[in-house]
This record gives sequence, C-alpha cells and structure tokens, in this order.
Amino acid sequence: MTRVGLAFSSDARPLPELADLIAEAKQAGFTCLQTYVSWAWVEPQAGQFDWHLLDQAAQLAQDAGLPLHVQVNTTPEWLHTDIPLSTSAWVVPRDAAERASMVAYVTALATRFKGRVAAYEIWNEPNISEFAYPGPDTDTYALMLIDVSAAIRAADPAAKIVTGGLSRCSVGYADHMLTMLEQHGAPHDVFDMFGVHPYSDNHPPIETKPRTDTDSHGGEIELTFSVGIDKIVGVLDAHGHTDKRLWLGEYGHSLHFWPTGPIAEHRRAMYAHMAATVAKDHPRVAGIVPYTWLPDEYTHEGWCVAGEDSKPRPSYRAWAATARGSMTATAMCECAPAGPPGTPRGTLSGTVTLAPEIVGIADRSDITSHDIYINGQLAQPDLPGRDPVIDTRELRTGDTVAVAWYAAGEPVRFSRTWPVEVESVFVHGIEGTLDLALDGRVLTATMDVNADPAIDVDMILVAARDAADGNYDIGGWFNGPIRIGPSGAHGSWSRELPAGTYRCWIAWASDGAWDSLPEQNITVT
Repeated sequence: MTRVGLAFSSDARPLPELADLIAEAKQAGFTCLQTYVSWAWVEPQAGQFDWHLLDQAAQLAQDAGLPLHVQVNTTPEWLHTDIPLSTSAWVVPRDAAERASMVAYVTALATRFKGRVAAYEIWNEPNISEFAYPGPDTDTYALMLIDVSAAIRAADPAAKIVTGGLSRCSVGYADHMLTMLEQHGAPHDVFDMFGVHPYSDNHPPIETKPRTDTDSHGGEIELTFSVGIDKIVGVLDAHGHTDKRLWLGEYGHSLHFWPTGPIAEHRRAMYAHMAATVAKDHPRVAGIVPYTWLPDEYTHEGWCVAGEDSKPRPSYRAWAATARGSMTATAMCECAPAGPPGTPRGTLSGTVTLAPEIVGIADRSDITSHDIYINGQLAQPDLPGRDPVIDTRELRTGDTVAVAWYAAGEPVRFSRTWPVEVESVFVHGIEGTLDLALDGRVLTATMDVNADPAIDVDMILVAARDAADGNYDIGGWFNGPIRIGPSGAHGSWSRELPAGTYRCWIAWASDGAWDSLPEQNITVT
C-alpha cells in the first residue's frame, strides 16, 4: 500500500477546527498525517520538556484513526554555544557529546509517544546548507542517524525510522551517506524507509526525460520526478537495501514562485494527480505527502493545497481523489499518417480516440479543456473541448502520449501514458528510381535515390522475390543513420538468379519505418 498524506502543525488552526478538517481529510481519501517536532521548542532548556504541540497532533491523529509520521528536526540553542543563534537550530549534532544529548531527547520522545507515532523521520533535507549548517556532511549525519535510530528502536520497537528527506533526488548524497553508514558499521535496519523530497520544478511528474544537475560537492541531482525516484531506488539496491521503500515526505508546486515561476492551480491539481499516480504505481514508494496543507506563519499560502480560509483547492481534491483511486483512466491513440509526400518521416496527425471503458469521460458533456503530454512533457496546453487532436509534429515509435481533462478549471481525468506505434507510417520525403537489365540469368539493378536533407536514412535495399517468396538480395547500401546530400545516392549491382519469375523492388528505412517503390516483374529463363 502506498499512503497519500497531509502535513500539518497542531497550532495552525484552533483545535476543534483542526479536528474537523482532519476528519474531512480522512473522508476525502487521505490515509496518513505528517507533522514535525522541533527539539529547539520541545527542550528549550536541558531536561525541561514542553510536549503540548506534539501531544495535540498525536491526539488528533489517534481520534481520526490515521497513522502519524513525525519529523524530528532542529537542535536547541544550549547545545551549540559556539554557533550564532540565527543558525544554531539547523546544526546536525557534531560530536559524541552532542549526539548523546540528542539520544536522551529522542528516548524521552519515543517513550512518551510509544504506540501513537507510526514513524520518525530523522532531520529535514540534510543535503543542503539551509538545513545543515555550515554545509552538508554525510559522515556527521550518518553518525547521528545510527545513534538516534538505536535509541528510538529501544524505546518503541514498532516505530519505523525514515532517513531525513533529501532536497530533490540527490543521488550523489544518497550514495555517499549510505557509504558512510557502512563504514561506521551501521546495522541493516538503521532505517526502514529512505526519505526524499523529489521536487521537479514546474515540470510534470510524468516526464521521462532525465534532467541532471550537480550539488555543491559535485554529486548528481536528478530533477525529473519519476527518473529521480528510480535512481534513488538504484542507489539503495546497490548498497544492499533492496527491501527498503521511499517516503516522499514533500512534493508540490507553488502558485507564486519557485524556482521557474508560478503554475496555474488547475495544472498544479493535475500534476498532483500525476505525482500521486506515479507514487501509487511504484512498488518501492511507501508514501507521498503534498507540500503542504494549511497556510501558517512559516508557510507561504502559494504552496498550500488549502487557502487561508482552510477550504480545499482543486489540488487538494486531486490528491484526495487519487488517494482513494477514483481518477484512474485508460485510453488509446489512433493516428493516421500525415501527408502529403515530402512531409518528414514519422510526422503524425490524428484524433486521440477514447476507449469505451473510460466511464465518466466519454459520456461527460462538461469537459471544457484538455492538455496533451508527449513523452511526459506538456506539449499542447489548454486545448478547448473534450476530444484531443495531436497537431502535426514528429513522433517516433516508443514515444508516449497522455491526456489530461478539465471541467470548469478542475482536473477530471489523467489518462495513463500509452506508446505511439508508427510502423505503418510511410517514409515520406524519399524518392527513387530502379532500372533493371537482364543478360541471360544475370540481373543488373541500377538505383538512384534522393531524400529530404532533414531525414535520417538507415537503409536502402534492392531485392528480388520469386513466386515462393524467396528473397534474393541484389544489392544495397547500409550506413545509417545518414543524411543523403543534394546529389542523392546511386548504385548498380548484379546477381545471377535461378530460372523463375521475380518481383523486384527497392526499399528504404528510417527509424524503423519502411517505404518502397512499386514492384517490377521480371522473368529469368
């Protein structure tokens, strides 16, 4: 099971209102809750604890019957007397003494909330300086994780341990951190789930083209949602953690900023549906949580799936609908070859035909617009009406198409992606002639071929076929992919053939699609 949750703070709203909102969230389809506990707030003085915020959150989750995930973050000022107050909260414990203080704290935490907290996530985004002053250090984090994990397991063996959610799919940091755990002799169960916040900027979560970057230490970061998830899973497997799943504790898009500009709410809602769908379909993803639910003094409302008035936005409803499984759909694509001759190979145009089993789309009259995604990228946005039409563009075998439908600006359906098949598409833009001459049983074939300079030609073949469909290659040229220049391609080949009647032909191939001239008949005696 893959959970879809909501993140909240127990002081974001008055408790009675928050209790009602959580009950509504469960009814809508959300299956877990997530909150955080700041060590700096809970233990402002060594040995003096204030648990009221987490007490409230745990009680709200328990009353709703939803599992609660808690992120353990920050350190109190008294732990780092040598560091400025402005940065001391986000300093990962640096030595044995500081780690011992954190072990005492998490022991008290896990003891108090035994049976009420399902999982503890250890820190937030330890791979960026904003949350790991003065800079990310996998060795320091690994040592902290080993000690804190052991303390929590001793106090509450049933609680799960999640590594601190990485900012984006930081493949390089993940690999190095797991290496540090191994070097320090960490047990295999030092964590149960690996935390990642796989933000993908404003790109759709179904995009499949890798977009890589590097962190400040030269480590790889994968910016494509689905590709990044697979790469992190690959790192886990390489280190022997094939039994571990991912916890995607943050994912979302802002209506106002970050980092490539705002995104419209209706499209953000569809991206929510896509992300939840990808997560639920992935066997190694344990859960995903939108960032974030309710605006408060620490969170800009542009990130939130509810407004300042706490009312759900379309993106909230999309997360919820996907969580309860009510927005899935299938579809098929039928595209006819584009013409006239001279159009580059592989260019398709046609109508996307909805499969009859798509209940709720084919019969709906309120669909106002749709988007078309090609290879996971938004190719044609905000098209009017219900029936998608792919405009004239080049598609190749293996490309994928998906459609998102909207009614009055809200997401209605997102079709699963399906592959494009173009084997039947002729190679337009290539012309040729074939002259045949027979001398006894020796057939000589002379070929002249011209092609659009924009077309990659993989093969040109001259062959003869007898009445029994036995093929005899007479000659050909394979050196592709190539571009045939203005002077064309020329060749002459000869072959002795047994007596019989033959159909002779010339064909060419481009990226898996074939075309040929009409066959010529010749009799060998």
